Amino acid sequence: MALSERSRYAEGEFHWIETNRGSRYTVYLNTITHLTSPYIVHVVVEGETLALLAAKYYSDVNRWWVLADANPHAFYPAGLTPGMNLRIPQ
Repeated sequence: MALSERSRYAEGEFHWIETNRGSRYTVYLNTITHLTSPYIVHVVVEGETLALLAAKYYSDVNRWWVLADANPHAFYPAGLTPGMNLRIPQ
């Protein structure tokens, strides 16, 4: 995968993951994320994606990366799963 050297994901480890939703590359970040801004917690339900949640909370699907930055655990081991807690920065 080609990422900008400035991306926080550039330091991660990429792995091929196979799930019941299909196969894909995923990245495991080598750092812990500490949020300094207020956030709420959202419990994931079946079928939700970061883009759908960005549309719900920010009215902009293109802001999925805000959720990805706040929730690096959402990529490990198999992406979003029902019952997972996500931090939604306000």
